[in-house]
Amino acid sequence: IPPLHLNGPEPGPERSVQNLNLSAPGIEGEAQALLCDLQGLLVASGAACLSREQRISHVLRAIGLPREHSLTNLLFTLGPENTEEEIDQAAAIYQRVLTKLKAASPAWPA
Repeated sequence: IPPLHLNGPEPGPERSVQNLNLSAPGIEGEAQALLCDLQGLLVASGAACLSREQRISHVLRAIGLPREHSLTNLLFTLGPENTEEEIDQAAAIYQRVLTKLKAASPAWPA
């Protein structure tokens, strides 16, 4: 689903296998989270989910993530009960959400 940006360390020993944080430049994280929620996929978007104001997560700030990526991030969290089928379903939902938001956003990179 280009052009997504993987936030945090590259896959390997420094990266948690339970969390996936992505940024979709040009698509606000809260809009992504809301549309995902409406389709049954529960995700989070940085610290903005904690307040009504748009704030950048202190964790994303600490790893030096650019402001644009910080405001367009989405966090996926897995638990031991999640199946591969659920992961595939989540990816399909996220792709549909991004396609819909991309079509509505003049800021989406070509």
